[in-house]
Amino acid sequence: MALAAVRDPRELRAPATEDEIVAFVRFSLGPNGFSIDRIRADRILHEALTGGPDPLRPSMVFSISHETALRYATIADRLLVDEL
Repeated sequence: MALAAVRDPRELRAPATEDEIVAFVRFSLGPNGFSIDRIRADRILHEALTGGPDPLRPSMVFSISHETALRYATIADRLLVDEL
């Protein structure tokens, strides 16, 4: 029976260590074609698109170098110019 395969919810626990959390997230996202790095890059680009041309905010929010933040700001600027 299908119900016999269902585990007791009291036996389930949330991932406790950082390694378990990373493994769980990778396992959950992997089959769908997503990766943690792609999601992070998308979030940084979104911040650059909504925050304007200032690379300081993404640099501080995401702890990335000023050069990397400037690259994201340049890409965002080009995307916005092409959109018009």
